[in-house]
Amino acid sequence: MNLNNLNEFIPLFNFLTHILFVVALGFYLITNLQWYHYKIVRVVTKHHKNSWHFIYFVLPVSIYLLFNNFFWIFFYFAYLPYLIIWHRRLDKK
Repeated sequence: MNLNNLNEFIPLFNFLTHILFVVALGFYLITNLQWYHYKIVRVVTKHHKNSWHFIYFVLPVSIYLLFNNFFWIFFYFAYLPYLIIWHRRLDKK
């Protein structure tokens, strides 16, 4: 495979990563909103595990903003698998 051909796929790969990241954040938000009757104030203030907000929202968004070019490494090898494991371990899905 030619290096020029590889460079043509990088914007598509970054776009796909961005879309999947937004969907993953939306999935986390929707799950929390369902638990707290669709009230964002209750999700933020009354959540029983506030550390989840840091792990599944604040940290990924911060890494996305700071390391945009290398975000895909974190997303595919840390965030996405961790989010899937989190969802599988939930007792109320």
